[in-house]
Amino acid sequence: YPRTKGFIATVQHLRRAPHIKAVYDLTIFYRRGSEFQEAPTMWDTLSVPRLSEEAGFQFHVHARRFPIESLPHTDAELASWLEQRWIEKGEWLEAQRQNCLAS
Repeated sequence: YPRTKGFIATVQHLRRAPHIKAVYDLTIFYRRGSEFQEAPTMWDTLSVPRLSEEAGFQFHVHARRFPIESLPHTDAELASWLEQRWIEKGEWLEAQRQNCLAS
């Protein structure tokens, strides 16, 4: 579940920084063969130099950019906005899982 209080405090602070133009939403999923969300172990990441080629991992990143001025201004609206992004992430991950099962 998203940490709304920390997100709200961060966004409200970043609004005052003139060089901050956007908030980025990144969703990452792993795949290894037919295994969805099969993350490499810490040992794999340290000992296998090319995880994709040698261990068969695939890494997928879904990135979205939200201009900071487009975000809601009140704390309650920001919390709702973040919760909606969290729901969308879950839906996107489920769609990717279904695609993995179908392929």
